[in-house]
Amino acid sequence: MGKPLPRLSPPFISADDAARYVHEHIAPSQTAEYGSVLLQREADGLFVATLPMAGSATSFDWTLLLDRHGPAADFVHPTGYRIVASLHSHPDTLAPTRRLNPKWS
Repeated sequence: MGKPLPRLSPPFISADDAARYVHEHIAPSQTAEYGSVLLQREADGLFVATLPMAGSATSFDWTLLLDRHGPAADFVHPTGYRIVASLHSHPDTLAPTRRLNPKWS
């Protein structure tokens, strides 16, 4: 038995719709990446996504959402679901990057 899934989105008929839902629910953060996993329910074939979860400033730890068979192994499909995709955001770093590198175009 693996870790329980975080809260899930409503069901959608396509993975694209689930991804859009997640994208629209990512907080406008200047400090963290956010991650989500798109899943297909085995029972009815509909798609759901884990609600966006904050990670660190420069990465997202996927083990916050999913179990692995081992430290470097593939992720385990949660019971009743099939993993179809993952997505993560990056914080907006344009202004700080410009300040640190004024000669970059």
